[in-house]
Amino acid sequence: MKNFILLGILGITAFSISAQSWVSKTNLGGDDYANFTVPGENGTQYIVGSTTATGGGGYDAFVSKLDTAGKAIWTKQFGGSGTDYGTHMIATKDGNLLFVGRSNSGLSSQDIYAVKLDTAGNTLWANTYGTDSADFGLKVVEGVDGYLFVGQTRQAPQKRLDAILVKVNYDGTLVWSNTFGSEYGNETAYDAIKMDSGFVVAGYTGINNIGAGMNDGIFFALDKDGGLQAAFEFGGNGDEDIRVIVPGDDAVYFVGQTRSFGANNQDIFVAKYITAGGNIPVFSWFKTYGGAQSESVTSAKMMDDGKIVVTGLTSSFGQGGDGLVMLLDTAGNVQLAKNIGGTGNDVIMDVNTDKVSFIGYSDGYSSASDILVVKPGDGGTFACLAADAAITGVTQTVINAGPGNIPPDFSVNPVAVVVSASSISNTGTSADSLVCNGNGQTAIGNITNDIQFSVYPNPANTTIAVEFAATENSTVAVSILDARGAMVQSVASEAKNGSNVVNISLNNLSEGIYLVKIKNGSSERFKRFVLVK
Repeated sequence: MKNFILLGILGITAFSISAQSWVSKTNLGGDDYANFTVPGENGTQYIVGSTTATGGGGYDAFVSKLDTAGKAIWTKQFGGSGTDYGTHMIATKDGNLLFVGRSNSGLSSQDIYAVKLDTAGNTLWANTYGTDSADFGLKVVEGVDGYLFVGQTRQAPQKRLDAILVKVNYDGTLVWSNTFGSEYGNETAYDAIKMDSGFVVAGYTGINNIGAGMNDGIFFALDKDGGLQAAFEFGGNGDEDIRVIVPGDDAVYFVGQTRSFGANNQDIFVAKYITAGGNIPVFSWFKTYGGAQSESVTSAKMMDDGKIVVTGLTSSFGQGGDGLVMLLDTAGNVQLAKNIGGTGNDVIMDVNTDKVSFIGYSDGYSSASDILVVKPGDGGTFACLAADAAITGVTQTVINAGPGNIPPDFSVNPVAVVVSASSISNTGTSADSLVCNGNGQTAIGNITNDIQFSVYPNPANTTIAVEFAATENSTVAVSILDARGAMVQSVASEAKNGSNVVNISLNNLSEGIYLVKIKNGSSERFKRFVLVK
């Protein structure tokens, strides 16, 4: 089972939370994967991803505008005869949207794919940018005079990976294109941010000048023309890579993955560097976050009050691979932990920091993968399957944390890029439905708050006790629901005025996450428990 881990919600002022929690899903007619979200007006949001619905090729990129209930207002698909993906999107300074991804509908096996559109979904321009090798667009950032596309390219003859950066004007016209890498190592650029005099770009390098791992985390400063100014390479005995850069007022946070430090296997790390008005950051601290198994990061953003939301995946919590969200303060301390999920494959990819909702995808509610939107309610409650989880940040000592010089054999090389106008835009359809909603206690469906009860022990093994208080003699229905909300066991109890205890055998149930539902007349309440055998 794959769940979400939602940390740092309850009682944290960083999140502006609505009164009621809900989870919604949207299907565009095929397998749908939402990758990134951008806040819109009046609580709406725009999401970018990929879908197999009615595309000319295997996948098309799509952009959807969602209302405040997570339902699609409109959807546009973009692509050609090949396979086209949308991976990242920004709201541009001129009030439009720009997404980047990759496409093999163009001239070569894979090209960087970029589409600029207005907030009604109308295409303003669409281009592919490709070398004579395979090129992948992973992020886009707006600079002072245009846009920078960030990604990777597989260059001949060794077919090694290099980081590739493509700078374009506001109309998509090519300004410069460079690769960054070493002669024998593999490099990828995952993210970039604008600085005072250029950009900071981050990813990984296989130069392996430090530690004993194959890859080290690297970030490097560029001037506005793509010239290399400085680079920082850090790591340990395992592998590191930086996936996301989060800019702050006087600092920049690098968020990535490490196999050198932490609890076990792979952990998420956050490294804080102080920025003193220039392009060369100064190291402050490095912390890891994880459990007994593996964690990875999908996104990270800063809230209005300076706290950082990190989304990712974990196999340390719940059962199987689970989604992960952390809320960190400026010192890297984790605030609180909750998880939520169903029996399918549920993945959280990003957070909308405006009205706070989490987007991703799930195959747990239909035969296909659907877009999923999770909205927390008052006090951090969740409509479906919420539970506590614990992750703490551990300070680590890293090798060559900075300041640093440009590593030997790491160089910038101009590369020829062919620009081609390319896009087929179609208006897509969607089917939206509410997975569950609630208000107050974690629940499925409508909830009132006039039944108080407890469930113990939790985790449970062979039996659970459900203790509740009744104000009069009555019949109370106690049910156990599985992770999808289906009833798997029920007991009718004749309750007396005062305290009541119902003991329920769990021998016929397998390990997993369950809900206890108690109903008295029209009143219903729910509590979660974990069954371990």
